[in-house]
Amino acid sequence: MVTFRFGDALSQKTSAGHKNFTLKFLAKGKIGAQAPGLYLNNYEEAGETKKLLVTDLEPSSARTVFACFDEPQFKATFRVQISTTFGYISLSNMPVDDVINDPERTSNQLYRFQTTPKMSTYLLCVVMCQLVYKEDFAGKIPVRVYAPPTLISQAE
Repeated sequence: MVTFRFGDALSQKTSAGHKNFTLKFLAKGKIGAQAPGLYLNNYEEAGETKKLLVTDLEPSSARTVFACFDEPQFKATFRVQISTTFGYISLSNMPVDDVINDPERTSNQLYRFQTTPKMSTYLLCVVMCQLVYKEDFAGKIPVRVYAPPTLISQAE
């Protein structure tokens, strides 16, 4: 159970007279060795073991990664930010808004993504990797295939 206590009265009102609030908080989770949840995976590239951090949240593992109502009928928007070591890229459900030097970790870069539409928590995707991509278009929609640099030529 979680209880929120506020020291001051909350008084923000909308034009309809209803109170709206945004609650932000930090939560800690564990990185697993295998799916589901947020887990670390290995792959081989040119005889070297590389690491890939990825989420697999279906059907009900989002709650193992962050505090949420992990049920399909509950929808939310997500504004994802991922701090990663230089040399890695970060991916999520939405396009990147910007990438900056992480002000809290000088050896990292901070990827900030556009806000998602309302969606179920199990659809949230987070990836940190050293992959490259090949891009094509389905009409005006970009479609990317990610692979290790040594295998990207096989992407179609």
